[in-house]
Amino acid sequence: MKKTLLVFTVLSIFIVNSRAQEDISKYFDDDGISEYSKLVKIGIDLFNGEYSVLYEKEIIRNLSVEASMGLISISRQSNLHNYDPRYDLPQSGTGIFFAANIRLYLREYYEQWYIGIQPKLNIMRGKLMTDIVFFNGGYQLPLQKNLTLDFNLGMGVRTYKYKEEVTSVITIEEGDSHFYLPAAIKLGYAF
Repeated sequence: MKKTLLVFTVLSIFIVNSRAQEDISKYFDDDGISEYSKLVKIGIDLFNGEYSVLYEKEIIRNLSVEASMGLISISRQSNLHNYDPRYDLPQSGTGIFFAANIRLYLREYYEQWYIGIQPKLNIMRGKLMTDIVFFNGGYQLPLQKNLTLDFNLGMGVRTYKYKEEVTSVITIEEGDSHFYLPAAIKLGYAF
């Protein structure tokens, strides 16, 4: 009798507990976001007049590399950074840039907050300028299964060389630097 009662009690508890378990699989469903390891984006930096095409690839779970290239509005660059007009830097027209961005996501790949560094080369009317963005952070928001919206803000230094004519015979070449503040919005497609 005691054995039957014990078996019945254990069986009853097991049946009640197995039915009471909530299906938690819905909490682990991210709509397939974790399946993607690449992003293609288009971006705009209104502060610096830059229009870009970007490719981002996951390296490990929360680390990625973003490569970009695009067009620069030189007049937006010059006005923002107050270059001295004596220098032989271009004041108008368009240029191109190439950049790489190493990103560390604070959660998983391409979800929410990230930080990184970004070296960048600008070619503006034959002049080469180098941007080193020491801090680059942002928030990447998955909009739908494949679409993302990326808000990006950084702080760094732009270095460049220029020629200054001292006299009609003597021209000196010097270098200078300015703060560089990128702020971009990017729309991406994950695959």
